[in-house]
Amino acid sequence: MVLRQPFGTDYATEPMEVEKTSGSYPGNWNHNEFRDAVEDYYRDALTRMMRIGQGSSVRMRNNAIEFPKSYEIDIPE
Repeated sequence: MVLRQPFGTDYATEPMEVEKTSGSYPGNWNHNEFRDAVEDYYRDALTRMMRIGQGSSVRMRNNAIEFPKSYEIDIPE
């Protein structure tokens, strides 16, 4: 999976670019719900890791942040 936050966008409110991992689950897919779950996890991880004030500019690359959290995604038949 690839997650990108376009440079200069507000991490707390603006959409992020989320790509499905190639070669992963081959069945039906609900990308909108998957993206929403990934965005929620990312925002929660950043909130746990650091306090970012309005208008701050932070560049992060190749970071690994991990904590348990579960989501259910409706997959169309």
